[in-house]
Amino acid sequence: MKTEIKGQLFVQHLEGLSRNTIENYQPVIQNFIKGKHGIYALYKKDKLVYVGLASNLRSRLNNHLRDRHKNTWDKFSVYLTKDANHMRELEALLIHIVKPEENRQKGNFKTSENLKLKFMQEVRKYQSRERNTFFGNDTLQNTENNTNTHGAPALKGFFKNRKLIKYTFKNVEHTAIVLNSGKIEYKNKEYNSPSSATVPIAGRTMNGWTCWKYKTDKGEWVYLDSLRKRK
Repeated sequence: MKTEIKGQLFVQHLEGLSRNTIENYQPVIQNFIKGKHGIYALYKKDKLVYVGLASNLRSRLNNHLRDRHKNTWDKFSVYLTKDANHMRELEALLIHIVKPEENRQKGNFKTSENLKLKFMQEVRKYQSRERNTFFGNDTLQNTENNTNTHGAPALKGFFKNRKLIKYTFKNVEHTAIVLNSGKIEYKNKEYNSPSSATVPIAGRTMNGWTCWKYKTDKGEWVYLDSLRKRK
């Protein structure tokens, strides 16, 4: 008897069997999969058409001989699991990746965090650091990307008094206030840098120094980036 490895998910499998096996060799099938749980796959001419899970694989496969899938498959595979833990997540993963045409559910990960937005934000930060390093401006980029609440605000010391700034995103103008502390107040929330203040508007981190504008003593609206060039 094969020894099970601690922590393993699958303990046995049968692959590429004809559906006629279920109809013609019930006693044999019963010995192998009756009452056992796991994942199964249905194929039509070697093309995967359906993925499912069952606590009784033989019973479920028998049902598929008569239900809406009865004419959609001619082969099957079964993968017996050690226990029922994580079976639904495994089924969802397979459906999500393969997208079998007979599965109505699309394999949603209800409890899994989608990291795509965070990943995109980190890529933009990395690209921005690369650009500024190329132009010898990596120190300024560190200031620009200060999106947390620690350290000195990026605009501290640039304005003597509170200053109105504005940012036009997708043809909509948004206004904020640079406080005496140097923090930016937008919709009753404070942000440490121009870039972090773009997140509630754009949904991601933008280069706030080239997004937000302020009004000069001459009445001209210019980007905050001009302040860094003067300092």
